[in-house]
Amino acid sequence: SLFPQLNNPPFTPILAMGNLDEIREDMKDAYSTWARWVVVPALLVYVGMAVFSSHQVSSLEDGKFVYSARDTGLNMTTTAPFQSSILKTHLWCGLALVVLTLIQKTSVSWMASSYKDYRDIHGMFGFFILMLSFTMSCAGFFLGFQAALPNFRIFSVFFAAPWVLWSITVWYTAAPRRIHLHRLLGNMMLKGCIAVPLSRVSGAVLQRAGWPESEGYYTGILMASVVVGVWQCTDCVALFLRGRQPPPSPKQAVVGKAKSQ
Repeated sequence: SLFPQLNNPPFTPILAMGNLDEIREDMKDAYSTWARWVVVPALLVYVGMAVFSSHQVSSLEDGKFVYSARDTGLNMTTTAPFQSSILKTHLWCGLALVVLTLIQKTSVSWMASSYKDYRDIHGMFGFFILMLSFTMSCAGFFLGFQAALPNFRIFSVFFAAPWVLWSITVWYTAAPRRIHLHRLLGNMMLKGCIAVPLSRVSGAVLQRAGWPESEGYYTGILMASVVVGVWQCTDCVALFLRGRQPPPSPKQAVVGKAKSQ
């Protein structure tokens, strides 16, 4: 298994029973109840635009370049053309991450109907998601060295850091006694996959509306961060207001399982 800490006794019976509460709660969140009907089509359109479009690069008189992204047409001035291999790694890892994260969120409801059948599928998708997240963030960080936007070096650190942290903490919390944190962090990553396209679309719209390149770029990020940040805060408040009972002991889990049979 990709998450071996879940398969060793006495964790297995706890996981099989204690996780159902978290799964049921996850199925009642804002994304699962209504937001997915807006988010999923919008993100699939975004992915399609990025797949079937191409980026544009134009040179400036001062020796710099303007890169227009293939997904939204968002402009960024660079000191040199982006290295093709790193750019493609960043792009395709990001697009695959969005698609797999949407599938991963859906797999939570699959586990509610048949936990044993879908747990390994959830773990497999999770492994690939974390690898994509780490690779995408590293590639994006290295691309930032060519960016000519003011203070972009600092920004690239703050942008890459959450994805690297999620790559570690989502895996670490995939254990029974930390499963509530696993759910919280996994949903944070989902919102990150929503925030990035939203920020890029917003930035491109602002640039086309006449905003200076850097102001449009950063304001788009700020707008998306506020929207998704408020959403995430409501999830955090709900988690701590709901509280969480500790998972049953191995003996209780086995007794409970026997009674249910």
